[in-house]
Amino acid sequence: SSSALRVAIERAEAAGLLFIAAAGNSGTDNDEEPHFPSNYDVPNLVSVASTTSEGELSSFSCFGETTVHVAAPGSQIYSSVPGGGYKFLSGTSMATPHVSGIAALVWMYRP
Repeated sequence: SSSALRVAIERAEAAGLLFIAAAGNSGTDNDEEPHFPSNYDVPNLVSVASTTSEGELSSFSCFGETTVHVAAPGSQIYSSVPGGGYKFLSGTSMATPHVSGIAALVWMYRP
């Protein structure tokens, strides 16, 4: 946990911004074993778990009844990689852009 990062997230909230955070890839319950920054208790933070193409929670994804807010596809995502290539990657960091995108679309219509 970083107090500087928490302050930055709180300042983003004061400016009316969301902070979308990957829930983590240790397969643990974030309600019991906090993962940061996704576990900061601030109103503008959305914590994202990963799902498979079948809609199930990915085996590696952290979860939490009260601390993880939403899940999105994050297993075997075809993504760009440094050097101009592409690769299948998995992780809650692959799920987070899906949520960021839908949040931006919602914000566009309901600011």
